[in-house]
Amino acid sequence: MIIKIYNLAELGLSANNLDGSIPPSFGNLTKLTLLHLFENRLTGSVPAQLGNLRSLLWLALHRNYLTGSIPSSLGNLTRLHLLYAYQNNISGSIPREIGMLKNLAELTLSDNEVTGPLPSSIGNLSALTTLILYNNQISDPIPSEIGNNGNLTYVDLSNNRLTGSIPTTLANLTKLHALFLLENELSGAIPHELGRIDSLVGLILYRNKLTGRIPTSLGNLTKLTILYLYGNRISSSMPAELGSILNLKDPEVSENQLTGPIPPTFRNMTALKTLKLGDNQLAGSIPLKLGRLVNLDQLEIFNNQLTGPIPRTLGNLTSLSSLSLYNNDISGSLSHTFGNLRSLTDLRAFNNRLSGSLPTEIANLTKLVFFRLGNNSFSGHLPPDICKGGLLQSLVVSSNRFEGPIPKSLRNCTSLFRLRLEDNQFTGDISEDFGIYPNLRYIDLSRNRLRGTHASLWGECNNLTSLRIAGNQLGGIIPPQFGQLSQLEVLDLASNNVHKEKFQGSCFISNHYII
Repeated sequence: MIIKIYNLAELGLSANNLDGSIPPSFGNLTKLTLLHLFENRLTGSVPAQLGNLRSLLWLALHRNYLTGSIPSSLGNLTRLHLLYAYQNNISGSIPREIGMLKNLAELTLSDNEVTGPLPSSIGNLSALTTLILYNNQISDPIPSEIGNNGNLTYVDLSNNRLTGSIPTTLANLTKLHALFLLENELSGAIPHELGRIDSLVGLILYRNKLTGRIPTSLGNLTKLTILYLYGNRISSSMPAELGSILNLKDPEVSENQLTGPIPPTFRNMTALKTLKLGDNQLAGSIPLKLGRLVNLDQLEIFNNQLTGPIPRTLGNLTSLSSLSLYNNDISGSLSHTFGNLRSLTDLRAFNNRLSGSLPTEIANLTKLVFFRLGNNSFSGHLPPDICKGGLLQSLVVSSNRFEGPIPKSLRNCTSLFRLRLEDNQFTGDISEDFGIYPNLRYIDLSRNRLRGTHASLWGECNNLTSLRIAGNQLGGIIPPQFGQLSQLEVLDLASNNVHKEKFQGSCFISNHYII
């Protein structure tokens, strides 16, 4: 009956579990200004007859199971303000007739299977403010005509197959707030002209094939809060001008080929929440005045070529939850100021040249979950209260020069799933230093100076898959409680004084072990 109500102005049937196809006879409702069919189970293609609805202002077909291509007849809907067809299975290319929709303000076709190029006629949509086409298979270069859409505030073309360079004409979009071009195949340099879009708040270009330098002109984007350039092939040094973006909260330029030092001007970006510079070729020392970034939550500068000490001023970053410095050439000791980082949950500084003893103030880090300092030259004792917070899940201090007893506070670390103390000079009775760890999967105490007999409590570590204690001074027998370790895959007791003739238990049959 609906299709015979020819004077109907608005038809809203959204979220009604409707199935089947959209009736072509809807094209007879020529007085319609609003057609909402979203959030149903509609199938089939969009009828070409909808192009007869020349009074239509809003067409919402999103969140259905529609297939087929977008009919070119929709170009007749010259009064249309909003076209939503996202989260369907629409395929084919965007028809060039879409450029006839002079009044269109919002075009959202994301999460479909749209292919082919973005038509150059898109540049005719002078009223367009929002263009959202992510998660499709749109290919070819971005047409330069997109720069004609002077009212655009939001552009998201991410996760497509776009190629070629980023058009310099984007600089004409002086009202643009957000530009999302991530996860495409874009190449060439980031245009310096983008520095003219002073309204830009978010610039997201990660996981493309971009090369060249980071333009110094980006320092003009004083409203920018998010800058994601990671996963490209950007080279040369980071421009000092980035330090002028005082509102920047979240820059991520990791996984590139950046060289040179961390610009000291970064100290000016006091709004920073995260600073992610990992997986580059940065050199020089960590700037002393990064300690001014008191709002910083994550600092990642791993996998670079940084040298020199860790500045004691990092102890000022009391909001820091994650600090990743691993795989560099950093030297010196950890300052006692690290004890101020009471919000820290993740500290990774392995594979450096750090030395000296750990400050006792480390015990103040009661929220610490991941603590990894392996492959350095630390010496002395582990702080006795290293597990004061009881939250540690991963403790890795292997390949250092630690000595003395294993802290008894480890008994409190009932959340441990990885414990690596190998290749040090720890001493003491192994049977007295450990508790029950229900989540423990991996433990390596190899090549220390530990003595005593195996702790029977380990038989209650039901998830243990690897137990390595080779190269110590252990004696006695393998306790029968080890027979409960049904998940165990590796048991390495080599170069000890374990009496194999007194080997007890029968669980070591189905898996492979080194004894």
